[in-house]
Amino acid sequence: MIRYTFFILLLTLSFPSFGQDNAETIFKKASEKLFLTNMEMTINIKETGKNKQVKEKTFHVLMAKFGMVEKTKTVIQKPIRAEGVTIVITKNPKKSGLIEIFTPANGKIRKLKATPQNMDRVGASSPISNYTSMDTNELYVKLIGKQQLDDKPNYLIMVTEKKDTTGSKAEFLIDEKSFRILQIVSYDSSGNKSISNLSDFQDISGYKGKVYPMHIVTKSMKDGEEKDIKVLSLTPRPDVKEEDFKILSAKN
Repeated sequence: MIRYTFFILLLTLSFPSFGQDNAETIFKKASEKLFLTNMEMTINIKETGKNKQVKEKTFHVLMAKFGMVEKTKTVIQKPIRAEGVTIVITKNPKKSGLIEIFTPANGKIRKLKATPQNMDRVGASSPISNYTSMDTNELYVKLIGKQQLDDKPNYLIMVTEKKDTTGSKAEFLIDEKSFRILQIVSYDSSGNKSISNLSDFQDISGYKGKVYPMHIVTKSMKDGEEKDIKVLSLTPRPDVKEEDFKILSAKN
């Protein structure tokens, strides 16, 4: 009887850690399926404002990681009035990130710190890579339970950053079989909620098991604004170099 009671107690105490390990395993597997770096894409975005006015933008994006340093270069193609505007973002976990904005109209480069606010201003925040590109050791990952979507079972995982004291978090809906992330519900520091639905996953040639969602629809529940994002093309760039992220202004 004593042995049985001890076994039950041991099993009960082990449940929380087992659940945590399971949550981290699920989230890590889902994150590792995404192809998130050393690639270039052409992206079209249709933004519907709260007044129902639609704006359309097209970008060419180059992404790469050099050691711990992440770089993203975005060149605006549409609207025509902003054609050629170039934004280069450098993120380094050991020091403050940098945003460089080149405006061809005046040939000048403006530099900003890569704060969350400035990242939002330049449209660089991504619901996909905000947590999935981070080491799970930097995150709190919790399995909330399971949730149906289109009559299919999915894991519901909540993720927060350990160093974040603002209250920001995200809930990931992950397909049980494929481990594809189908939905991300994000909450900012004020508790404002946005929902991103991911679909049309494309297998990445030459990278077995890696995928990328070619269609993402994000809606803000605060003001009803919506972004319909379509990836028109995606090409792996294993040959990308740091020089490719240099802004070539008229002065270069």
